Amino acid sequence: MASKLFNFRGIGLLAVLLVVTSCKSSNSETEASGITYWINSSKVPCEGVAPMECLEVRQSESADWQLF
Repeated sequence: MASKLFNFRGIGLLAVLLVVTSCKSSNSETEASGITYWINSSKVPCEGVAPMECLEVRQSESADWQLF
């Protein structure tokens, strides 16, 4: 009975240590900055492997629409 209790405590301790060591603090200097995309409200006809519908996206309000 004591060995089963020790096994449960060992597994619990291992799980807690795994969670604590997997947490990462955020450092704003080393994190990549995000990219904002504008997405048009409707899909447009386009061709890839076959005719399909694509989204139109752009990275700024003044940029041209690009197919995605």
